[in-house]
Amino acid sequence: MGGRNRRSERVQSYASLGGLAVAALFVVHWANAGPAEVPAAPSGKPSAPHPQTQARAQVSASSAPNPSTSSAPNPSAAPSAAPPARPQRYVVAAIGDSLTDERTYPHAYMRQLRDACPKSRWDNYGVGGNMVNQMRRRFDADVLARGKPRYTHLIVFGGVNDVYSDKTAGRTPKKIERDLSYMYERGQKAGMQVVAL
Repeated sequence: MGGRNRRSERVQSYASLGGLAVAALFVVHWANAGPAEVPAAPSGKPSAPHPQTQARAQVSASSAPNPSTSSAPNPSAAPSAAPPARPQRYVVAAIGDSLTDERTYPHAYMRQLRDACPKSRWDNYGVGGNMVNQMRRRFDADVLARGKPRYTHLIVFGGVNDVYSDKTAGRTPKKIERDLSYMYERGQKAGMQVVAL
C-alpha cells in the first residue's frame, strides 16, 4: 500500500512538472511569434497587449493627423506599417534530469518544444536520475565547452531527484539553490536567456 501511495504522489508531482513544461513551451512559442497580443489566460479573462505593441499603438496614434486641423491626408506623414514578424531561429540548450531526457521520458517537453518551433535548434542535455549537483558538474562540458554552438537560450529543469533523494544524499535546499544558481549565472554570463523550471 505504501508503494502505491508513493507512486501516486510521484505521478501527481510529474503532472505538476508537466504544467511547468507547458509554461516553458508557451514562453518559447510566444518568443518565436514576436510581440503581439498575449493569448488569453485559461480563466477566459482578457489579457493585456505586449508592451511593445502598446508602444507601437501610442506612436501610431500620436503621429496620426488630427482630422479637425488637416484638410487632406498627407501620404508621406503616415506611419509605415512594420513588416510581419518572421519566426526567429533560436539555439537552445536544455539541461536536466529524466524529465528533459527524451530517452527515459518519452513525452518530454523537449519534443513538444521542437515540434512547436521547428526552425530553432534544441540540444538536449538531460540525463535520467541526475540531481542538480550532477548537472552542475557536467554543465560547463555539456553547454559551454569549446566547439559547442553559441546558445541563445538555456533551459534548466532540475531538482525533482534532489527532493526525492533520501537523507544519505545530503541534498539540502541551500545546496540545491547553490547548484541551480551556478548554472543560471554561467548561462547568463555567456549571453543566454535562462528559463528556470
